[in-house]
Amino acid sequence: MNLLKRLMMMTMVGGTMVWLASCNNEEDGLNDDATASAFEDVAVDTEASMDVAFEDVDNVVEAGINYDEASGGKVLRDPLIECAVVTHDHENNRVIIDYGDGCEGDGGRTRSGKIIVTYSDIRWFAPGATRSVTFEDFYIDSVKVEGVRTITNITADESSKPQFKTQLAGGKLTWNDGTFATRDSEHTRTWARAENPAQDESFVEGSAEGVNRDGENYNSTITERLVFKRRCGAQGYFFPVSGVIETIAPDATIVIDYGDGECDNLAEVTINGETKTIELDVRARREVVRRRLRG
Repeated sequence: MNLLKRLMMMTMVGGTMVWLASCNNEEDGLNDDATASAFEDVAVDTEASMDVAFEDVDNVVEAGINYDEASGGKVLRDPLIECAVVTHDHENNRVIIDYGDGCEGDGGRTRSGKIIVTYSDIRWFAPGATRSVTFEDFYIDSVKVEGVRTITNITADESSKPQFKTQLAGGKLTWNDGTFATRDSEHTRTWARAENPAQDESFVEGSAEGVNRDGENYNSTITERLVFKRRCGAQGYFFPVSGVIETIAPDATIVIDYGDGECDNLAEVTINGETKTIELDVRARREVVRRRLRG
C-alpha cells in the first residue's frame, strides 16, 4: 500500500490521513508531477496523500507536546522530532516545532518549516482538552501543508483509550508543480498507546470533502476504519495498513482498500465496480500508477 497508504499522514486530512506518499519521483518524496488527467488516478493520489499528510502531522504534534526540556529529569526525544527545534511556551500555552530549512527524520521523510500548536489544557488526556494546529511554511518532502486542525479530547474517561475529534478547515496540499488539493473533514481518532511509542497504533473514522488535483469536487467516507501502525512508518510505509475509503465524484466512485494489516505496498482499488490490485514502489512514477490502475 505504498502509494495509497503513503501519504494520512488526510487522517484523511482531518483525522485519517495516511502519509503523503502516493506516487513519487526522486525529487518529490510525496507525489510525482500531476501529468494524468484521468479522474481515477488523481482521486487515488489525493485521497492517499491527504490521509498520510495529516496522520504525520498528528504524530509530530504528539511527539512535540511530549518533549519538554523545561520539565527536568528524563527527556523523551521522539525520532519524529529528532532534527527539529521544539519550543514550549507555557505562559501562552503554545508549542512550536521548527524543522528549519529542512531535515530528514523518521522513515526517511524530509520536513521543513514550522508546526504551531496552541492548547487549552496541558493535561492532554483530560476529556474536553483542545488543541489548535497551524502551519508556517511547513513542507513534507516537497509538498506544502496548510490548514487549521482542531483536535478535541472526547475520551469518556482517563482510563479508556484516548479518543479525539479531529476537524480540518481549509486543508490544502500544494505540490511543487503548482497543482493542489483541498479538504475539509471531521474524523474520530482513537489512539492505542504502547509502552514503546514505536508500537503505537491509531484508528480513524469519519468523512471529508474537497477538490482533487484536477479540480474535481469529491466526498469521501471511511466505510471501514483506517488503521495506522507507527512501526510501518519507520519502514517507509506511511499509509494505513487496513481500512476502506469510498470516494464519490461526478464521474466515478472509487473504493480504496488498504489491506489486512501488514506493512506492505499492496492495496485494492475499485473504480466504478472494477477492482485492481496495486503494487507500487515508494518512488514509482505516475505513469506506472496509471498503467496498473487501468490494467
